[in-house]
Amino acid sequence: MKSIISFIFIFIFLTQSLAQDNKVETISTNTEREEIQRYFGYEDLLSSYLTLPLDVSLNTNERGYFLDIGFLILILLPILLVWNRRFKDPIFGFIIILGSLTIQLIYIATGFIFSPSSHKISSGQYSIYAESNNSFLEDILSQFYIIGNKIIEPLTKLIDTISGPTDYFSYPLLCLLFIAMIVTVKTRLTKPRYKFVSLIFITFSFFWLILSSGILWYGYLGLILGIIIIIKLLAYQHKYLKVFGTTIIVCWLVIAIVSRISFVQNFSQTKENTGKYIMQAPFFQRSLGLINTQSTVDRFYPGLSNFSQTINSDNKSELIYTIGTGLDYFFDRNQSKIFKDNQLRMFNVVFERYKSKEKIIQALKLAGFKYLIVDLNTHTLDRTPERTLTTKFQRLMGFIANNNDLILLGTDRKVLNKLEKKYDSAVFGDIVQSGTYAVYQIK
Repeated sequence: MKSIISFIFIFIFLTQSLAQDNKVETISTNTEREEIQRYFGYEDLLSSYLTLPLDVSLNTNERGYFLDIGFLILILLPILLVWNRRFKDPIFGFIIILGSLTIQLIYIATGFIFSPSSHKISSGQYSIYAESNNSFLEDILSQFYIIGNKIIEPLTKLIDTISGPTDYFSYPLLCLLFIAMIVTVKTRLTKPRYKFVSLIFITFSFFWLILSSGILWYGYLGLILGIIIIIKLLAYQHKYLKVFGTTIIVCWLVIAIVSRISFVQNFSQTKENTGKYIMQAPFFQRSLGLINTQSTVDRFYPGLSNFSQTINSDNKSELIYTIGTGLDYFFDRNQSKIFKDNQLRMFNVVFERYKSKEKIIQALKLAGFKYLIVDLNTHTLDRTPERTLTTKFQRLMGFIANNNDLILLGTDRKVLNKLEKKYDSAVFGDIVQSGTYAVYQIK
């Protein structure tokens, strides 16, 4: 721990004392914006809060199996609230429908359509996305986005006026909406147990909305209570609505089960092997005693045993600089030897001050570092409009490339060797398998 603190002080001292040779563009070091806000979104504050339930349900901001809650609550809860006998009156139904449509239109106006390059569908234009896709249905979807933008344009202009990265309007409005929902539940529900569950659901959901930064797993209780409320509301509906609701639930369950049991690993596969990697086979082989622990580790991290032994047998004072990797577990005394810079904040400061590879290497050596471990997929986490994390990662890779002071100890990335017509373990070249890590030794 003392070595890590010494490293930080050395960098601070050097950054203040060394002169700059030439200008390098300064980019943001706001790592919270890069790491946490990607779950919340980068719209204006009010738009982000209002559309967060939609973003979470549709995986708009951050995508992945671990964030997919399905469509059940998004579809059924508003419909059942409108048609429930306890709430059924024209004014209440109109408010629910109008509010849902407004939030949907705000989502359309502030979000990005699903595509590899995340094109935004703007008012009055057909968009690059609509022009470049090959699907008739996507053309229709694009037109809905354009029409929705036009309808909601006056409101989005108002939101742009009163809101931004910070404002004095969003939290008072959210509190008023929360109070209105609490009053509605207390005045319209009579049975104590229904009232209790509804109040817990609304209260928990409100605090998740304003405090969680959009991180889904902080809201599991709300998801469970939401499903319970849907099931109870469904019991009091007309028979046709019951059939509709039950059909939606059955479809959701079937899709969820099939999605999980047919999960395909996200690494390069040939056409013949696509879909054959449903489970992590090495775990089952290890459980059955067919392979030992070391072989299991090597299946997931090829070559790890070689360089981990080298690093663990080295002088205990040698430090390890890690960027976004999960390999810390395999190194001895990792709490005292490893300095983590997952969003490249410290590296960016050093890069902008020293600029040249030689001076950066010198600074790392003065700080006591001997090893550099890089997660090769660090840049894929970047959701910022400015692409700050991507820019910092490109600077890092530029520093590593053709650097004679760095020795590659191991990587699971494969590149094509055209001369010998084979695949090599390397970081730069014609990438065949992207891999996850690269480990370097500083000379």
